[in-house]
Amino acid sequence: TKKKVEGSRDKLIAAMLVAQLEHAATVQARRGAIWHRYRTELAAWAADEDVVLPLEAGADRVASFHMFQVLLPDLAARTAFIEHLRDRGAMSVFHYIPLHSSPMGSRVGRTPLGCPVTDDVSDRLARLPLFSDMTDDEQTVVIDAVTSFRGAS
Repeated sequence: TKKKVEGSRDKLIAAMLVAQLEHAATVQARRGAIWHRYRTELAAWAADEDVVLPLEAGADRVASFHMFQVLLPDLAARTAFIEHLRDRGAMSVFHYIPLHSSPMGSRVGRTPLGCPVTDDVSDRLARLPLFSDMTDDEQTVVIDAVTSFRGAS
């Protein structure tokens, strides 16, 4: 019956989530290691290229390490950066489209003064690959591609 199928599906999903929770600390530690390696190895490049890296979490906070982003000087630099990485076998994507610019936001949202800061950051932000199964060699490819990019400033 439909209820038995739904109950079985719910139990399966719950079992998968419990298994993920059992490994959460290991996954979080690995993501943190990847994040910190990016932060350390990209610092000099970022300073030279006028690129902003994410800040370290304060001692009173716990970071999620769910992404590592770079904030480039302008849209042209971000576009060139993403293409540069792609040409070197490293994937980078822009982060998001602001809610007020989305189809639904455009229809029902109200931004009488606009959102210039949000629009500016959206145009300049690029995400680097970050996933718990990322190998050191895969991250090295990304770091080498990033640090070979010139022209952001």
